[in-house]
Amino acid sequence: MDSERVKKPHLQRLYALLCAGMAILVLVAFLIQIQIAHSAMLTHTTQLVRSAHEQSEGLLLAYFNELETTFLELGYSPSIQDLLEESPETRYRYNNEIRQVFSVLSYLNPDVASYAIYDREGQRVISNALSDNYKAVILADRIELPQRLTYDLIFPPNQYIGISLPMYVISFPVIQFSNQGQPVIGALVMTMELSSVENLLGVNLALEGCSQVITDEAGAVLASAGPSLQTEDGLLDRTLLDSRQLVLESTLPGNGWKLYSTLETGVVSRDMLPLFYSSILIWLLVLFITTCVLIVFQRQVLRPIRQVSHFMRHASDRSGQTDALPLISYQDKSLERFEEFYSMEQSLNQMLGSLHRQTAALLEQEKQSHEAELLARQMEILAYRSQINPHFLYNTLDCIRGIAMSRQATEIMEITQSLSMMFRYVIKGGNFATIEEELGHLAKYSTIIHYRFMGRITIQTECAPDIGAVTVPRMIVQPLVENAVFHGLEGKLGPGLVRVRLYREGSQIHVQVSDNGLGMTEEALAAVKANLSSPADSGQVYQVGLANIAHRLRLYYPGAGGIHITSRPGEGTLVELILDAATESR
Repeated sequence: MDSERVKKPHLQRLYALLCAGMAILVLVAFLIQIQIAHSAMLTHTTQLVRSAHEQSEGLLLAYFNELETTFLELGYSPSIQDLLEESPETRYRYNNEIRQVFSVLSYLNPDVASYAIYDREGQRVISNALSDNYKAVILADRIELPQRLTYDLIFPPNQYIGISLPMYVISFPVIQFSNQGQPVIGALVMTMELSSVENLLGVNLALEGCSQVITDEAGAVLASAGPSLQTEDGLLDRTLLDSRQLVLESTLPGNGWKLYSTLETGVVSRDMLPLFYSSILIWLLVLFITTCVLIVFQRQVLRPIRQVSHFMRHASDRSGQTDALPLISYQDKSLERFEEFYSMEQSLNQMLGSLHRQTAALLEQEKQSHEAELLARQMEILAYRSQINPHFLYNTLDCIRGIAMSRQATEIMEITQSLSMMFRYVIKGGNFATIEEELGHLAKYSTIIHYRFMGRITIQTECAPDIGAVTVPRMIVQPLVENAVFHGLEGKLGPGLVRVRLYREGSQIHVQVSDNGLGMTEEALAAVKANLSSPADSGQVYQVGLANIAHRLRLYYPGAGGIHITSRPGEGTLVELILDAATESR
């Protein structure tokens, strides 16, 4: 006894583990808090970037829609319509009117650098520069007339800063307004600066480390706001883009340009540094308070409990005596000053006095109760087995089978043979059988059903190959199929199907029997489940059916087996048995 007691863990060691566990718990809680705060801040930052992206996208769409509207108004203006309808020799009369129209356009939209008008043959009719920065922008003398609004990127040199900055050319077809067929009679072409587009980026992008970039279809950077994502050759740096923590992308309709909004990796972590330091201080304070509580616990609770432990060990050494146990007192008399410990001493002495006397009687009573329960179960199982015990029946059926064979009545011979083998299976053998034997018994029953319903009802069987040798209670599959046939399919018009499926799931065997018959209402299904869950009355005779199977499962698998039923009117019924697979030793 002393050697075994030394091997058991001491309360002092458990207390040390408790202290270490509390320290680990505080550390884990700190890390979880930091992770949750980081996730929340990342979500908030993502929402801000997404909002800025959507706002910039909306502004850009509105800007380009306004450009398209302006081009449409210019294309249908009387001055341009009349200019393109005139002969080349008389078009000079409209030069002043055209310049006035585009002067107003330049005032309304300062991004327009130059313009040109082309006739129906694609020959340039008139052109002019509206921006002093790009006097060297020369549009082509002849073009192919566009059929819709198009955008093209160019890089003309700026005469003041001496470098080439990106511009875009907008081409728009001019349609004859007076003609019902609306043929294309010319084109308007304008070169546009990107200053307005740049001003629309970063409107609501106040976060550090955030960028917005517009590129054309080829990936050339047109405008940007925030940290640069541009390579030396003016293209979008895909490697740098992929390294960002967040990337939002959308395509602008009409010109195919792409808008990117990005967030640098590590921005959220840098913003969390003040929260990180404050959390460290808070959790250090929590750890200090927890340590103080544990010290008080060790002095005020753990030390008295160790003395109580000494008292209990002393009492256990005397628990084997047949006579009344002597009174036991604390070694440390100072504990008796506390009412709780004094009451514990008196109560334990009284308990130990009666415990020894009650233990022997309790063990004897438990032994007798267990033997009575085993005897009752054996008698009840024998009562089930005795319900079908007419040996003479299968002998008589063998006789009928012989007569049918002599008279070449094949159907009668097969039916009687199947029924005879079914009776022999029921009578002989123990309480358990293998799944393979159960399916063989079901095959004989299927033969009888085939002839009984003239092939209208079909029974299909599917069994996992690794469970054929597993033992289960005898007569649990065929009764389920019989219920499906006579309660679900017999009253149904047309063909019926019963599916039997057996498979293993972990340490359990599942037996499923389903049909496509009449099914049950919710009230009828509830009544059946209530009948199955109720205990069997003494002396009650059960038919070999659901009630019989449910009761046998409770006997063979106390608290382990189960039966589940689902059904819908007009759709059929599914009955599932769940059995313990470890039945080979039964």
